[in-house]
Amino acid sequence: DNAKLYQSLSRELEAKTRAEAELRAAQTKLHVHAQELERQVDARTSSLRAAIEQMEEFSYTVSHDLRSPLRSITTFATILLEEHGSSLNEEARDYLARIIRGATRMDQLTRDVLNYSRVARAEVSLVATDVGKIVTSTVELYPELQPPAQVRVEHPTLPVLAHEPSLRQCLANLLV
Repeated sequence: DNAKLYQSLSRELEAKTRAEAELRAAQTKLHVHAQELERQVDARTSSLRAAIEQMEEFSYTVSHDLRSPLRSITTFATILLEEHGSSLNEEARDYLARIIRGATRMDQLTRDVLNYSRVARAEVSLVATDVGKIVTSTVELYPELQPPAQVRVEHPTLPVLAHEPSLRQCLANLLV
């Protein structure tokens, strides 16, 4: 009877020893996989950071380079309107005014892209912002919102906490 008990205990001990060895092997394998996964995450995170930096640099360069021709368009259209506006018919003056508004809006968009590239690197600060002013200025910049469409702007008078360039872009996207 002792022999059977000894054999039974021996088998249980062998099974337990085998299970512990398998558990250690599985834990080691899991640890190796976790380290490999962490290395992959680090490599991909580094690659993503580099891509974001390149995109920010590209956005900054493009935005900066666009501002100069836009200033020229706005300046020359303004000069033309101021110096020769009285000799132009109403339609021509309206076209020049639309060119000025469009170039001004494009300049604002490029400045917003520049600001956004800075925001991507810094913490976004929320400031009291007059939504009504932003809506009104946006409506004024888009010819399709001008008469005869006669968009009427009714807005709250209370300021909201917002990142102004982001809010301006969001409202422009909603309106146009």
